[in-house]
Amino acid sequence: MSGNTEWQCQAGECFLRDVGGKLHLFFVLTNPLSAARYGYGTNLKVLSVNISTIRDNVPYDNTCEIEIGEHPFIRNRSFVMYSRMMIDNAHDIEEMISNAVLVPRETCSVDLLKRILQGALDSDRTSTEFQNIIAENMPE
Repeated sequence: MSGNTEWQCQAGECFLRDVGGKLHLFFVLTNPLSAARYGYGTNLKVLSVNISTIRDNVPYDNTCEIEIGEHPFIRNRSFVMYSRMMIDNAHDIEEMISNAVLVPRETCSVDLLKRILQGALDSDRTSTEFQNIIAENMPE
């Protein structure tokens, strides 16, 4: 990626977002979709989910663990935090990238995205609503 102006919000793209004063890696799970049928207005939306470090003696959702090196930003064993999945306006994310509020990171591999999406369908911590959106809008 050669600049923020080229970044487009679509499945597999990644960015850093401040969560509680710390930057967390987020994966975009869907291509922009019309979420009006789900009650989210007329703007194009995407689902995103953050990745968190696995800590000793701290319970976590082990549905989808990510090992060091599976994404260039991941330097510790990590997991997908399906309980904090978000739906965002795709244009807003692109604007925040352009304005350096969010920091773009390397795109995830197709295989990793597929694992994360399957985990979203399998995890009991993903809302049924988001599971339905993913099932109906799986990227090719």
